[in-house]
Amino acid sequence: MRRLIQFALLTLAVLVVAALVAAWMIYRATQAEGPTFYAEALTMPPEVALEQGDQFEQQVLTLRNRSRRTGEWGATVSDEQINGWLSSHLLDKLPDALPPGVTDPRVAIDEDGLAVACRYESDGFSTVLSLKVDAYLTDRPNQLALRFRSVRAGRMPLPLGSILEQLTTLAREANVPVGQSQQEGDPVVLITVPSQHPETKQPVRVEYLRFGAGSVKVGGSSGS
Repeated sequence: MRRLIQFALLTLAVLVVAALVAAWMIYRATQAEGPTFYAEALTMPPEVALEQGDQFEQQVLTLRNRSRRTGEWGATVSDEQINGWLSSHLLDKLPDALPPGVTDPRVAIDEDGLAVACRYESDGFSTVLSLKVDAYLTDRPNQLALRFRSVRAGRMPLPLGSILEQLTTLAREANVPVGQSQQEGDPVVLITVPSQHPETKQPVRVEYLRFGAGSVKVGGSSGS
């Protein structure tokens, strides 16, 4: 009996040590600084961020005005412009847009879609959250597919469930039709852009969405 007790205590000690080592490794993984683009995006000088942010707003305003008129419309937006706007304009224009604990969101655009990263802090815990999403138009009119590849805290993978729930909730609150699917095991969120302009009531068609290194092009047409 004594040997059995000693064996049980030794086994318990090994399990405790293994759990502590695993917890330490997980903690270290969450403390990694995230993707390379994020650290680089945070170094944009304030004056450059303001200029890039103004350019982004001008592109969005031009796109909005052109989509109200009959004919073709389109715009090209760079990740530098988006990051400039996030750095210099977000807190002023949309002070309640970020969830509690989230700061300094930034993006990077490549040929497949975009990566998003931000700083997250809560109760003394701090990490960089990052998300990789492929984006493309489906065969259905005005339907955008967001294929979620991964979400991480530092280097540690996280489940995608909560991210998908929040995105779906936001879309429904904005009265945007949304659905879910899968592609090769990856979750896909399907968002349908309204086919009628909210102001002019004329038909709107999104005809292309093209991602490249550092920029995205979107375009379509309005009217009959």
